[in-house]
Amino acid sequence: YYHSFEVTANKRFSRKWNLSSSFWATKTHQWIRGNPTSPNDNLFAINDTWAWEARGDANYRLPYDINTSINVRAASGAKGQRTQTFADPRLLQGSVTLRMEEFGTQRGPVIPVTSFRLAKKFRAADRYAVDINFSVFNLINSSAAVSTSYLSGTFGRITDILAPRVARIGAQFSF
Repeated sequence: YYHSFEVTANKRFSRKWNLSSSFWATKTHQWIRGNPTSPNDNLFAINDTWAWEARGDANYRLPYDINTSINVRAASGAKGQRTQTFADPRLLQGSVTLRMEEFGTQRGPVIPVTSFRLAKKFRAADRYAVDINFSVFNLINSSAAVSTSYLSGTFGRITDILAPRVARIGAQFSF
């Protein structure tokens, strides 16, 4: 089961700007493996953790109908637990991986992401417009870990990070 709490605040567009923000937190209580396949699945079998995320979006209209926007997001790090693989020919079953601690004991760093956009709309007649925009994703170029190995032997090895800063120039024609 899950229990969630969410709060949002919004400022509607007026005086050239608007703002939207939110925060949520969720308490998770679930079996890590829905259908245990061996007695080894009984060790530390419950995910009993909290996750959270905070977001903020702001838009501002500059002179000459130039629009700017920024999006900021921060999320709790990925949760995990230390595991150990045991292998011995005397086991007659290959290898066995066991959970060595409660799920959520290990947690990755907070994951921050910031994006920025600048756009200008050019109108031609009443029905036609061209929107030229420039966007930067992961503006602060965060390389926070989004996945980490907690297997003994490779413990703490980061296996995935956020995508690097990316810029995009685009155009949109509307009619």
